[in-house]
Amino acid sequence: MFRRFTRQDTPQYGSTSFSMAGAPNPRRRLNVPRLPPEILALIFEFFVSAYRLKTAGYISIMWIAISHVSREWRETALSLPKIWRYIDLTYPTWAYQMLERSIRVPGPVTVAMQLDPSINRRTLSKVYQLLYMLPRYTSARTMEVRVDGDMTGFLAQLGGTPQSGPLVISQISKLALHLGPSAPHVAYPTRHILQVFPNLGCLELQDCPLALSHLLPALQRLVSIKIAFDHRSFHRQTPVHTLLPILACTLALRTLHLEHCLIPIDSTLPPGPHVQLPNLAALYIESYDVVACGHLLDYIILPSSTYIELNILFRDDFLHEMNHLRPILSRIAMSSAPGYPAIHSLEYWDLDDRATFTFQTWGAATKYSHVNAHAQGGPRLKFRGEIDYGGKGSSGPEMLQLLLGTIRPDSMRSLRVAMYPEIDRRQWISWFGPFRDLTTLHVYGDKDRGLLSALSTPQCHGSMTLCFPALRHLTIENWNFDAVDRKGKSCLEQLKMCLSTRQQYRLPLQSLTLVMCRFLSARRVRHLAKLVETTWDGVVNNTESDDEQDTDDDDD
Repeated sequence: MFRRFTRQDTPQYGSTSFSMAGAPNPRRRLNVPRLPPEILALIFEFFVSAYRLKTAGYISIMWIAISHVSREWRETALSLPKIWRYIDLTYPTWAYQMLERSIRVPGPVTVAMQLDPSINRRTLSKVYQLLYMLPRYTSARTMEVRVDGDMTGFLAQLGGTPQSGPLVISQISKLALHLGPSAPHVAYPTRHILQVFPNLGCLELQDCPLALSHLLPALQRLVSIKIAFDHRSFHRQTPVHTLLPILACTLALRTLHLEHCLIPIDSTLPPGPHVQLPNLAALYIESYDVVACGHLLDYIILPSSTYIELNILFRDDFLHEMNHLRPILSRIAMSSAPGYPAIHSLEYWDLDDRATFTFQTWGAATKYSHVNAHAQGGPRLKFRGEIDYGGKGSSGPEMLQLLLGTIRPDSMRSLRVAMYPEIDRRQWISWFGPFRDLTTLHVYGDKDRGLLSALSTPQCHGSMTLCFPALRHLTIENWNFDAVDRKGKSCLEQLKMCLSTRQQYRLPLQSLTLVMCRFLSARRVRHLAKLVETTWDGVVNNTESDDEQDTDDDDD
C-alpha cells in the first residue's frame, strides 16, 4: 500500500513520517496524495460500509493510520460525523489506542459494551478505564451495555474505585441495558446509575430486572422508559400494581414502551389510585394478556393527544379474550356511543392459519378531528392483534364478525381485507354493508368475485343507491384476470361491468389500482382506463403476448 522512499528520493506530492508506535521515523517516508475532500469522504465511507459488521474495530485501525499519514486526511475524517456514530468498547485495544492519543471523536455517538464471562480480567479493567476516558474525548449521548452473565460486577464498577474516584458521565442521556439469557434472575441494585449518569433522560431495559424503586429520584427527569422481556420469561414480568408507583413519579414522561412485562392485578387487591401522566405523547404495549393491558389502562389517566399502540398476541381461546377487548376500546376511544370506538381504518388478513387485524381510531389530535363528529377528546389508538391457529382450522369468520360488532359503522373510512376461505357476495353485504362512509377498499385475492357483485348490488330492492355509496378508491391485489366464473364471464368483463354499473348510478370510482395481478396486459389496462383512472403496479406470470391475450376480449 505504501511505497518506501530513500533519502535520495523526492516525493512527488509531499511526504510525512509514519510509525505505528507513534514516534517519528525519518527513515520511513510515505507518498501521500493530496486528494480533494470529496474523494477522501468517499474513501472513508466505502471503508466503513465494507466492514460494517466490525465497524468499531476497523474505524479505530483506520484512524490510527490516518492520524499519522496526513493532517489533511485527519481533518477530512473529522468532518464526517456519520462514520463516528458508533464506538464499540468490545474491542478495547483499538478503542483504547484511539482515545489514548487524545483524539476527540466529533458529534454525538453511541458507545456500546458487550461483557460476557469469557472476557479476561485484564481486558475488563481496560474497558472500565475507557469509561473514565469517554467524558474527555467523546460527545457520546447514548450508551448500550450488553451483559451475558452477572451484572453485579458491572454495576459495582460504576460506583468507582478508591484509586480512580467516582465515575461521572454527564453527557449520556440514553442508557440501554441488555441482559443475556444466562444471567441470574435477580433484581439488581441501581443506585450507582444516578451517580454515573446524572443527566439520564431515556432508560431502556431489555430482559433486565432492575430494582426500579432505587431510581425513584431520577424518574422525575426521565422522558422515555422502555421495559422489554422475552415472551417466555414469565418469571420476570411485573404486576401492574407494582408498576403504578413507578409511573406516578414520571411526570415528565413522554414515551412509555412495555413489552411482555405485564401480568394482571390480583382480584383480591383493593383498587389503587389513578396515575396521571400529563405529558405522555406515546404509549406502546405488546403483550399476550389482554386483561393486564386493561388493568393498566384502568389506572392511568392519559391526555387527549396521546398516541396509543397496542400489539396483542392472542392465545388459543381468542374468542374469550376478544370479549375483554371491547371495554378496553370503549375506555380508550371515549366515543359518544359507549362500546363503539370511532375506528376509521381496518386491516384484516387471515391466511395460512394465521390471522392479523389492525385498526386505528380517530382522535382529538388528528387532522380529521375537525370533520369527525365522534372525536370527543379521546386519544388516537392503533391496535394490532395476531392469532396463530396452529393447524387447528381457521375461525376467521367468527372472529371477524365479533370484531366488526365493536366498530361504529359511520366512522369507518378505510378497509383492507385478505381472507381464506374467501368472502362471497352475501357476506360482503351483511358484514361490510353498514359501512356507508367507506371511501377506500383494498382486496387481496377474490376468486369468486364476490366483491364485484356486491359493488353492483342495490342496498335494497328498488333502491337507487348501491352498496358502499361513498367508495372512491379501489385496490385489487393478486387477481387472476384469465379466470372465468360459472356463467362464463371473465374477470375483466365482470370488472368493467361493475365500473359501468356504478357510473350509471352516479357513484363512479375515482381510482383503480392493480397490484401483482396475473395475466394482465397493457392493452387490458387501457380498456379499464377508459372507465376509471387506473394504476398498474406489476405483472405476474404474464407468459402470453398482448395480442394473444386479447383475442377473447370483445370490447374493441
